Amino acid sequence: MATFNTFSLLPIVIAYCALLVQTGISSHVQLSNDPPPHAPTQSSWFEKHLKNCATKLYQPCGDEIFFSIFFGNQTAGNECCFNLVNEVGKQCHDDMTKYIFASENFKKKKTSILERSWKVWDSCVSSLLNIPPVADPYVFNSIDPNVFNFNPFDHI
Repeated sequence: MATFNTFSLLPIVIAYCALLVQTGISSHVQLSNDPPPHAPTQSSWFEKHLKNCATKLYQPCGDEIFFSIFFGNQTAGNECCFNLVNEVGKQCHDDMTKYIFASENFKKKKTSILERSWKVWDSCVSSLLNIPPVADPYVFNSIDPNVFNFNPFDHI
């Protein structure tokens, strides 16, 4: 009896599959494991961190700092240095630089980009401390970033 039921069900399944193929319904079935294009994607922690870092950087300052680091054709002004050191911070500065130079456009210039990144950071720290920039690009890389977060109203 079980074989009779199996054999009678088999033509129905074959007819159903043929109908799906013939009507094109099966073309809408997604075969990949990728999420559908309209589905929201979850950002990784690092992507969220970078977006948060970027929101702290004022637009004109972002341009100044970007061109200073990646092309070496601009200098960050005092306002942008203040923004970079006090609001963006060393960790965000380093992470955004590393993320951008990982792209194909900048991979070949990694060494010069890192040197300019350190130079921009050190120049900004120097300008905020009112001391002349030093020749050693590694001097301020280990400085406590909280040293610049001074609010004169905290002591009132």
